[in-house]
Amino acid sequence: MNENIILSQITLDALAEKIASKLAGRIKQPKKLPERINSEKAAQIIGCKKSYLAQLRHKKKIPFYKNEGGRIISYKRSEMEAYRDSKRVATKSERVEAAHLAQGRKSNVHSN
Repeated sequence: MNENIILSQITLDALAEKIASKLAGRIKQPKKLPERINSEKAAQIIGCKKSYLAQLRHKKKIPFYKNEGGRIISYKRSEMEAYRDSKRVATKSERVEAAHLAQGRKSNVHSN
């Protein structure tokens, strides 16, 4: 009887491994987004129009790349995301806590 249980467990384990390997082959890996993007995609990421993106570029407020001829402009996705994230506005409780920390006292602000 114990032999049947052991054999059944081995069979189940082997079956589970086969199923897992077949499923792993069918699961699609997420596509890696391209690091270099065009103006349209860069504007989408930072949430502005292409004309405003061009203004930021001309004022050298955002990093960009030119090809050898200098005619094709591209951006790095990670840099556009970093620019967008740098524009985050702190919540009132975060600003109060920062002010308390700057004054060297402990904050009594509770997050709601």
